[in-house]
Amino acid sequence: MFLSTLAQLNLSSFSVHDKFPAVTDFLTPPNLLPNVKIISQCKFRHITRNDPNSVQLLRFFDNTTPTYINSYSTNPEPNSTTPQAPPPKPPDQVPEDDYLKYVPNKYTDFADTVFNPQEFEKLPDHRPYDIDIELEEGTTPPFGPMYKLTPQEREAVAEYIHTNLKRGHIRPSTSSASAPVLFTCKKTGEIRLCVNFRGLNSITKKNRFPLLLVDNLLDSVQGCKIFTVIDLKSAYSHLRIGEGDKWRTAFGTHLGLFKHLIVPYSLTNAPAAWQSFIQDVL
Repeated sequence: MFLSTLAQLNLSSFSVHDKFPAVTDFLTPPNLLPNVKIISQCKFRHITRNDPNSVQLLRFFDNTTPTYINSYSTNPEPNSTTPQAPPPKPPDQVPEDDYLKYVPNKYTDFADTVFNPQEFEKLPDHRPYDIDIELEEGTTPPFGPMYKLTPQEREAVAEYIHTNLKRGHIRPSTSSASAPVLFTCKKTGEIRLCVNFRGLNSITKKNRFPLLLVDNLLDSVQGCKIFTVIDLKSAYSHLRIGEGDKWRTAFGTHLGLFKHLIVPYSLTNAPAAWQSFIQDVL
Protein backbone atom coordinates (compact mmCIF):
# COMPACT_ATOMS: atom_id res chain seq x y z
CA MET A 1 0.00 0.00 0.00
CA PHE A 2 2.80 2.41 0.98
CA LEU A 3 4.91 1.62 -2.09
CA SER A 4 1.92 1.91 -4.40
CA THR A 5 1.20 5.33 -2.91
CA LEU A 6 4.77 6.40 -3.58
CA ALA A 7 4.43 5.20 -7.16
CA GLN A 8 1.30 7.30 -7.60
CA LEU A 9 3.26 10.32 -6.37
CA ASN A 10 5.88 9.59 -9.06
CA LEU A 11 8.82 9.65 -6.64
CA SER A 12 11.83 8.33 -8.58
CA SER A 13 13.88 7.54 -5.47
CA PHE A 14 13.21 7.04 -1.78
CA SER A 15 15.88 6.12 0.78
CA VAL A 16 15.07 3.64 3.54
CA HIS A 17 17.40 3.47 6.56
CA ASP A 18 17.15 0.48 8.91
CA LYS A 19 19.65 1.60 11.58
CA PHE A 20 17.56 4.08 13.48
CA PRO A 21 17.75 4.52 17.27
CA ALA A 22 15.01 3.13 19.48
CA VAL A 23 11.54 4.39 18.70
CA THR A 24 11.29 6.43 21.89
CA ASP A 25 14.61 8.14 21.15
CA PHE A 26 13.51 8.86 17.60
CA LEU A 27 10.27 10.45 18.69
CA THR A 28 11.86 12.52 21.45
CA PRO A 29 15.49 13.34 20.54
CA PRO A 30 17.47 14.63 23.51
CA ASN A 31 18.64 17.99 22.14
CA LEU A 32 17.05 18.50 18.74
CA LEU A 33 13.58 19.65 17.79
CA PRO A 34 12.09 18.36 14.53
CA ASN A 35 12.10 20.76 11.61
CA VAL A 36 8.54 20.43 10.31
CA LYS A 37 7.57 21.80 6.90
CA ILE A 38 4.71 21.37 4.44
CA ILE A 39 6.15 20.92 0.96
CA SER A 40 5.11 19.85 -2.51
CA GLN A 41 5.75 16.52 -4.24
CA CYS A 42 8.61 17.99 -6.29
CA LYS A 43 10.35 19.46 -3.25
CA PHE A 44 9.84 16.23 -1.33
CA ARG A 45 11.65 14.32 -4.08
CA HIS A 46 14.47 16.89 -4.05
CA ILE A 47 14.99 16.54 -0.29
CA THR A 48 15.08 12.74 -0.39
CA ARG A 49 17.85 12.92 -2.99
CA ASN A 50 19.98 15.62 -1.37
CA ASP A 51 19.53 15.14 2.38
CA PRO A 52 20.32 11.48 3.21
CA ASN A 53 20.69 12.32 6.93
CA SER A 54 17.04 13.24 7.32
CA VAL A 55 13.96 11.13 7.86
CA GLN A 56 11.00 11.90 5.59
CA LEU A 57 7.41 11.14 6.50
CA LEU A 58 4.39 11.18 4.18
CA ARG A 59 1.12 12.20 5.80
CA PHE A 60 -2.14 11.68 3.94
CA PHE A 61 -5.41 13.43 4.63
CA ASP A 62 -9.02 12.54 3.89
CA ASN A 63 -9.96 12.73 0.20
CA THR A 64 -12.23 15.68 0.92
CA THR A 65 -9.24 17.84 1.85
CA PRO A 66 -6.06 18.79 -0.03
CA THR A 67 -3.22 16.31 0.33
CA TYR A 68 -0.14 17.74 1.95
CA ILE A 69 3.33 16.26 2.14
CA ASN A 70 5.20 16.92 5.35
CA SER A 71 8.95 16.81 5.87
CA TYR A 72 10.21 16.03 9.37
CA SER A 73 13.99 16.57 9.44
CA THR A 74 15.99 15.27 12.44
CA ASN A 75 19.09 17.20 11.32
CA PRO A 76 18.02 20.81 10.69
CA GLU A 77 20.63 23.25 9.42
CA PRO A 78 20.25 27.05 9.65
CA ASN A 79 21.60 27.63 6.16
CA SER A 80 19.88 24.66 4.54
CA THR A 81 18.29 25.05 1.12
CA THR A 82 15.21 23.24 2.40
CA PRO A 83 12.14 25.35 1.46
CA GLN A 84 10.92 27.56 4.28
CA ALA A 85 7.37 27.56 5.59
CA PRO A 86 5.08 30.20 4.05
CA PRO A 87 4.64 33.46 6.00
CA PRO A 88 1.73 33.58 8.45
CA LYS A 89 -1.62 34.78 7.19
CA PRO A 90 -2.91 38.20 8.28
CA PRO A 91 -4.86 37.95 11.54
CA ASP A 92 -8.60 37.39 11.35
CA GLN A 93 -9.12 40.20 13.84
CA VAL A 94 -7.06 43.31 13.01
CA PRO A 95 -6.45 45.75 15.91
CA GLU A 96 -8.43 48.95 15.40
CA ASP A 97 -5.31 51.12 15.57
CA ASP A 98 -3.47 48.90 13.08
CA TYR A 99 -6.02 48.39 10.31
CA LEU A 100 -4.60 51.02 7.93
CA LYS A 101 -1.58 48.93 6.98
CA TYR A 102 -3.91 46.21 5.65
CA VAL A 103 -5.70 48.63 3.29
CA PRO A 104 -4.33 48.50 -0.32
CA ASN A 105 -2.89 51.79 -1.56
CA LYS A 106 -5.57 52.29 -4.20
CA TYR A 107 -8.26 52.19 -1.51
CA THR A 108 -6.66 54.58 0.99
CA ASP A 109 -9.22 57.28 0.11
CA PHE A 110 -11.80 55.06 1.83
CA ALA A 111 -9.63 54.30 4.87
CA ASP A 112 -11.56 56.60 7.21
CA THR A 113 -14.99 55.41 6.11
CA VAL A 114 -15.35 51.97 4.52
CA PHE A 115 -12.37 50.36 6.29
CA ASN A 116 -12.65 52.11 9.63
CA PRO A 117 -13.90 49.61 12.26
CA GLN A 118 -15.41 52.45 14.29
CA GLU A 119 -17.73 53.39 11.42
CA PHE A 120 -19.53 50.08 11.79
CA GLU A 121 -20.34 50.92 15.40
CA LYS A 122 -22.47 53.88 14.26
CA LEU A 123 -26.18 53.65 13.50
CA PRO A 124 -26.70 54.37 9.76
CA ASP A 125 -28.86 57.29 8.70
CA HIS A 126 -32.38 56.86 7.34
CA ARG A 127 -32.26 56.54 3.54
CA PRO A 128 -34.63 55.60 0.70
CA TYR A 129 -33.62 51.95 1.23
CA ASP A 130 -35.25 51.74 4.67
CA ILE A 131 -37.61 48.79 5.05
CA ASP A 132 -41.23 49.66 5.72
CA ILE A 133 -43.19 46.73 7.15
CA GLU A 134 -46.62 47.17 5.57
CA LEU A 135 -49.13 44.58 6.78
CA GLU A 136 -52.08 43.01 5.03
CA GLU A 137 -55.45 44.54 5.89
CA GLY A 138 -56.95 43.35 9.16
CA THR A 139 -53.78 41.65 10.46
CA THR A 140 -51.51 42.31 13.42
CA PRO A 141 -47.98 41.04 14.23
CA PRO A 142 -48.15 37.81 16.25
CA PHE A 143 -46.86 37.13 19.73
CA GLY A 144 -45.05 33.82 20.14
CA PRO A 145 -43.48 31.96 23.09
CA MET A 146 -39.73 31.69 23.49
CA TYR A 147 -37.86 28.55 22.41
CA LYS A 148 -35.75 26.49 24.79
CA LEU A 149 -32.04 27.22 24.28
CA THR A 150 -28.87 25.46 25.37
CA PRO A 151 -26.46 27.15 27.80
CA GLN A 152 -24.15 27.92 24.87
CA GLU A 153 -27.03 29.51 22.94
CA ARG A 154 -28.16 31.58 25.94
CA GLU A 155 -24.61 32.87 26.28
CA ALA A 156 -24.63 33.79 22.58
CA VAL A 157 -27.95 35.63 23.05
CA ALA A 158 -26.48 37.63 25.94
CA GLU A 159 -23.44 38.57 23.83
CA TYR A 160 -25.69 39.57 20.90
CA ILE A 161 -27.88 41.75 23.15
CA HIS A 162 -24.91 43.43 24.82
CA THR A 163 -23.08 44.12 21.53
CA ASN A 164 -26.07 45.48 19.64
CA LEU A 165 -27.36 47.61 22.51
CA LYS A 166 -23.92 49.23 22.60
CA ARG A 167 -24.04 49.83 18.84
CA GLY A 168 -27.56 51.21 18.99
CA HIS A 169 -28.84 48.54 16.60
CA ILE A 170 -31.51 47.34 19.05
CA ARG A 171 -33.44 48.88 21.94
CA PRO A 172 -35.59 47.57 24.80
CA SER A 173 -39.24 47.36 23.77
CA THR A 174 -42.75 47.19 25.22
CA SER A 175 -44.24 46.00 21.93
CA SER A 176 -47.37 43.84 21.76
CA ALA A 177 -45.55 41.69 19.18
CA SER A 178 -42.78 39.21 19.91
CA ALA A 179 -40.92 36.66 17.79
CA PRO A 180 -38.73 33.89 19.26
CA VAL A 181 -34.99 33.54 18.64
CA LEU A 182 -33.25 30.41 17.39
CA PHE A 183 -29.83 29.44 16.06
CA THR A 184 -28.46 28.05 12.82
CA CYS A 185 -25.19 26.16 12.62
CA LYS A 186 -22.63 27.10 9.95
CA LYS A 187 -20.35 24.56 8.27
CA THR A 188 -17.51 25.94 10.39
CA GLY A 189 -19.37 24.95 13.56
CA GLU A 190 -20.21 28.57 14.38
CA ILE A 191 -23.74 29.22 15.61
CA ARG A 192 -25.62 32.27 14.36
CA LEU A 193 -28.61 33.92 15.99
CA CYS A 194 -31.79 34.34 13.96
CA VAL A 195 -35.27 35.60 14.79
CA ASN A 196 -38.22 33.48 13.67
CA PHE A 197 -40.26 36.09 11.78
CA ARG A 198 -42.38 33.55 9.88
CA GLY A 199 -45.56 34.82 11.51
CA LEU A 200 -44.77 38.45 10.67
CA ASN A 201 -43.58 37.57 7.15
CA SER A 202 -46.80 35.75 6.34
CA ILE A 203 -48.85 38.95 6.77
CA THR A 204 -46.33 41.43 5.29
CA LYS A 205 -46.90 42.91 1.83
CA LYS A 206 -44.00 41.80 -0.36
CA ASN A 207 -41.37 43.95 -2.07
CA ARG A 208 -41.00 42.44 -5.56
CA PHE A 209 -37.66 44.05 -6.46
CA PRO A 210 -36.01 41.40 -8.72
CA LEU A 211 -33.05 39.41 -7.45
CA LEU A 212 -30.26 38.48 -9.86
CA LEU A 213 -30.38 35.00 -11.38
CA VAL A 214 -27.68 32.69 -10.05
CA ASP A 215 -27.16 31.14 -13.51
CA ASN A 216 -26.38 34.56 -14.97
CA LEU A 217 -23.95 35.30 -12.16
CA LEU A 218 -22.14 32.01 -12.75
CA ASP A 219 -21.96 32.73 -16.49
CA SER A 220 -20.32 36.09 -15.78
CA VAL A 221 -17.35 34.45 -14.01
CA GLN A 222 -16.59 31.86 -16.69
CA GLY A 223 -12.84 31.67 -17.24
CA CYS A 224 -11.96 33.25 -13.91
CA LYS A 225 -9.33 31.49 -11.80
CA ILE A 226 -9.36 33.33 -8.49
CA PHE A 227 -12.52 33.58 -6.40
CA THR A 228 -13.18 35.25 -3.07
CA VAL A 229 -15.87 34.12 -0.65
CA ILE A 230 -17.12 36.82 1.71
CA ASP A 231 -19.52 36.12 4.56
CA LEU A 232 -21.68 39.26 4.70
CA LYS A 233 -23.15 38.41 8.07
CA SER A 234 -23.61 42.11 8.92
CA ALA A 235 -24.68 43.33 5.47
CA TYR A 236 -28.21 44.25 6.52
CA SER A 237 -26.81 46.44 9.30
CA HIS A 238 -26.43 49.17 6.66
CA LEU A 239 -30.22 49.38 6.28
CA ARG A 240 -32.71 50.86 8.74
CA ILE A 241 -36.22 49.84 9.73
CA GLY A 242 -38.70 52.51 8.62
CA GLU A 243 -40.06 55.00 11.14
CA GLY A 244 -43.09 53.64 12.96
CA ASP A 245 -42.37 49.99 12.11
CA LYS A 246 -39.67 49.11 14.65
CA TRP A 247 -42.14 47.71 17.20
CA ARG A 248 -43.12 45.04 14.67
CA THR A 249 -39.58 43.58 14.78
CA ALA A 250 -39.67 42.88 18.52
CA PHE A 251 -38.14 39.60 19.70
CA GLY A 252 -38.24 37.94 23.10
CA THR A 253 -35.26 36.55 25.03
CA HIS A 254 -34.50 35.47 28.58
CA LEU A 255 -33.06 38.99 29.03
CA GLY A 256 -36.23 40.78 27.96
CA LEU A 257 -38.02 42.15 24.90
CA PHE A 258 -36.10 44.14 22.27
CA LYS A 259 -36.81 45.76 18.90
CA HIS A 260 -34.57 46.28 15.87
CA LEU A 261 -33.51 49.66 14.51
CA ILE A 262 -31.50 48.08 11.69
CA VAL A 263 -32.75 45.34 9.36
CA PRO A 264 -32.37 41.86 10.89
CA TYR A 265 -31.96 38.65 8.95
CA SER A 266 -35.09 36.61 8.15
CA LEU A 267 -37.36 39.58 7.37
CA THR A 268 -39.20 38.78 4.15
CA ASN A 269 -38.35 42.04 2.34
CA ALA A 270 -34.72 42.25 3.48
CA PRO A 271 -33.19 40.57 0.35
CA ALA A 272 -35.13 42.83 -2.02
CA ALA A 273 -34.20 45.99 -0.12
CA TRP A 274 -30.56 44.93 0.03
CA GLN A 275 -30.49 44.13 -3.70
CA SER A 276 -31.85 47.59 -4.51
CA PHE A 277 -29.30 49.20 -2.20
CA ILE A 278 -26.23 47.28 -3.41
CA GLN A 279 -27.05 47.76 -7.10
CA ASP A 280 -27.13 51.53 -6.59
CA VAL A 281 -23.84 51.39 -4.64
CA LEU A 282 -22.09 49.35 -7.33
